[in-house]
Amino acid sequence: MAAEDQIPRAQANPEKTKKRKKPKKDKWGQPIAAAADEPAVEQVQEQEAPEEPVAAAAAAAEGGEGAGSYERGKVVASGMPYTTTEEEIRELFDQFGPIRSLQLSRFPDSGNFRGLAFVTFESDEVAMKSLELDGSKM
Repeated sequence: MAAEDQIPRAQANPEKTKKRKKPKKDKWGQPIAAAADEPAVEQVQEQEAPEEPVAAAAAAAEGGEGAGSYERGKVVASGMPYTTTEEEIRELFDQFGPIRSLQLSRFPDSGNFRGLAFVTFESDEVAMKSLELDGSKM
């Protein structure tokens, strides 16, 4: 085919075409809120924040919404060195009161300790006292 035989393409009128601005997105592809919207979001977050975790735990203990998965007197200890033994964990938590049970999370392939332990105490008061260890190093 010769160039003369082809139908010329319609050229867009430069006056009619307007470039659209694409909304800015974060690295996950979610649209970024405009600067005017941000203070309103921060104010809402400040109003919702005052709820205390102790009150939430007490509500769950009274038969609240999460009562099905909540076990009284149970504490999760994580971030422990992989070389920690069951005896060392018992010694660490025995100083607060009697331990009903101790479960260690282990890697399925090797059976080595994963650094996560579930300690169940005889009473809730003892479990609350054991939270003093939160953030401490072994």
